[in-house]
Amino acid sequence: MTFSCSIAAVLALFSLAGCSGYSSNGTVNGGGPIAPYINTQPANQTVAAGQTATFNVVAAGTPPLTYQWQKNGADITGATSSSYTTPVTTTSDSGELFRVMVSNAAGSATSNSATLTVNPGTSTSSVDVITYHYDNGRSGQNLNETILTPANVNSTQFGKKGEFSVDSKVDAQPL
Repeated sequence: MTFSCSIAAVLALFSLAGCSGYSSNGTVNGGGPIAPYINTQPANQTVAAGQTATFNVVAAGTPPLTYQWQKNGADITGATSSSYTTPVTTTSDSGELFRVMVSNAAGSATSNSATLTVNPGTSTSSVDVITYHYDNGRSGQNLNETILTPANVNSTQFGKKGEFSVDSKVDAQPL
């Protein structure tokens, strides 16, 4: 035996049976609009300094829903969608609290606050490559050298062997 009926017929059956619930048009039993409610709260985020963090919320209620993100309780200009991405972070941003207010004609709901943790990133350096014994001064000196000494390195044993044309910077150390 096969039954076939529309969603409207099933909803009407539940309504006639005295059941309550939300209807497909965003109202309660065909009544007024449903105030926003938050299904998924924003989660805490941890990033390294120099990265961005993204906070998300999932909310429901009678459309249209509007969003306003806040940082430490103050509105963030232009942050009006269901997600918010921070500007590039610094360690001073660590501990900031982000939340969102979701509104519609029936009311509003405010999310829980999510905490941003910013860990120190890798330090930037003007040195573009690691040098022998981390000689960032590029003096070329290895004061602990035991095999090559002034006695056995001289112009009769060492000299120019050739040359190469290059189109960019070359990092090298003198012998």
